[in-house]
Amino acid sequence: MEETSRLFIALVLPGEVKRHLAKGCSMLKEKWKFSRWVHPDDYHITLYFLGDVSEKKKGQIVDTLHTCSAKSGSFSLNLAGLGTFGQKRQPRVLWAGVSGDLASLHTLQGRVTEAVRSLGFLPEKRAYCPHITLARKCQSRDFLLSPEANDFFREIRWKADEIALYETKPGHRPMYETVQKLKISL
Repeated sequence: MEETSRLFIALVLPGEVKRHLAKGCSMLKEKWKFSRWVHPDDYHITLYFLGDVSEKKKGQIVDTLHTCSAKSGSFSLNLAGLGTFGQKRQPRVLWAGVSGDLASLHTLQGRVTEAVRSLGFLPEKRAYCPHITLARKCQSRDFLLSPEANDFFREIRWKADEIALYETKPGHRPMYETVQKLKISL
């Protein structure tokens, strides 16, 4: 049986953005109980989740991403408050939204999707919803997003200029290991 790696492609967040998010999350942990808070080194914006991939296919993905990144340019993004997935009063995911040059982000995500489609990966059926996962599995049944918490998660802007292929390492903290990073600035 061939060995596989669990992979995804994501937009890399600069260190200052990760530090800002970590500071915000440390304040939120005191009042919101989630079973798992994401390690700051694991913050990212997913472009495409690949799943379990063979070593041979991993090399092909890296080659394809080199071509894809060479056709893309950098763009500006900023945090756009908090949101959740799942039940409103007991969400399964707490996330930070993004705004700014979303057209360029969607174009990049489309290029990545098309690039990996040529390797046999099918596009997602659901619409692309860019976000940064902060926490998973709310433990209380009375969760409520507050305006003051949202304000902190709107205060930073950055230049998006790097994508990466990440491998998931279950049981590790941080959980994501970089396989390959690529600049996208033209």
